[in-house]
Amino acid sequence: MKKKLIAFIAVILIILTLGIISSSAITYECDVQTHSSAVLVANLESDMSVFEKAPDKRRYASTMIELLDYLVVLDKVEDLETTVRLTPSLLADIPEKDGSLDKFSGKEMTVQDLLTVMMLTKGNDAAYVLAHHVGGGSISAFVTMLKDKLDELGCKRSTVISPRPVTDPGQVMTCNDIYRIIKELMKSESFLNAASESEYNIDKEKSQTEEYDYVTENSVKRHGSPYYFSYVKQSKYGYDKESGQNIASVGVYKDNSYVVVALGGSDDTETNAMTDTKQLLIWAFTKLENVKILPEDSVVASVKTKTPFGSDKVSLVSPETIIRTLPHDYVKDDVAITYDLPDEIELPVFIGQKAGKGTILYKGDEINSFDLVVANSKGVSIVEDVSSAISGMFNEILSNKPQPQMGTETETETETETAGTKD
Repeated sequence: MKKKLIAFIAVILIILTLGIISSSAITYECDVQTHSSAVLVANLESDMSVFEKAPDKRRYASTMIELLDYLVVLDKVEDLETTVRLTPSLLADIPEKDGSLDKFSGKEMTVQDLLTVMMLTKGNDAAYVLAHHVGGGSISAFVTMLKDKLDELGCKRSTVISPRPVTDPGQVMTCNDIYRIIKELMKSESFLNAASESEYNIDKEKSQTEEYDYVTENSVKRHGSPYYFSYVKQSKYGYDKESGQNIASVGVYKDNSYVVVALGGSDDTETNAMTDTKQLLIWAFTKLENVKILPEDSVVASVKTKTPFGSDKVSLVSPETIIRTLPHDYVKDDVAITYDLPDEIELPVFIGQKAGKGTILYKGDEINSFDLVVANSKGVSIVEDVSSAISGMFNEILSNKPQPQMGTETETETETETAGTKD
């Protein structure tokens, strides 16, 4: 067992010499001077925060609420090509209209059309129509769905009273909670496409008048804008006087994906949330990278368990590939992995059962931890347990059996001479 652990530690050290690390508990040194009130930079592959500035500070949600709207619509609408009729009375009921749907009054749009329009524009009108549709005509019913989704995702510091961007103490969000929402949205092909659009065309057949192009209000996605950044793949932006600039973006470079959430930016041409987003992505792309710490199902330890047929062991493994984000200039001695293991596991033990934890440290501070799970069941099948016990006893006998001694140098020379004579 000691040899296995030594070999395992050696493999970890070799892996770590190839790359770097990041953390959800650590903010790495960053030379970007941010101007937004609250900021979060997180790597999607490692699910780790690498830079934080007031990530749990509550801010007016503004258009960021539409990310939550999108997630609930995905949950509740099976077919996104379902059509919604935009009756004049429905559009007239929208508070603080932005006018983005007026051209389609009395006509139909698909749910996917409305979701895409919501991502490209301020989204007030599209958000209201979607809430009305999914809520069965009741906006309050849809708001309840939004609240349930926040609870489901563990977004404890965000609150909601409307599907629309409103300035109200009852509707606030944090960078960390927005990140939780985006992680879920990134699983949807619909969102990946809609949030990546810079223009969206409604053809003549749908508008029943003429073609109509929606153009994004988000400058990081708009070609020709001084804030345009081609590595931003998905993004949602909004601005109002009370909350300032708010933007949540996903940037991708060389298979590394980073989420940048910047809230409460000014509308200054040089120091705003879009500038923060671009500079933070450049910093992350050039200063950090992902390292595979452990492959999936890597055995890291064995723990004793008692069976009716004697003592036995179960192997503990990492249930998934463990990836962490590290700075390029780390020193391998700054990185350590510790394991918290039980002395013994009681029967029955099932494959996949959590039993222990691994913790990655950077300069003595915890980056984050991962669960260890049991790789083989015990106490579930008598046949398997008896077979395992017999195998264990057989291996023990073999390990205690005297081994043949190597011949001395003189004996070897004599045997060689004899062999030569026979030839």
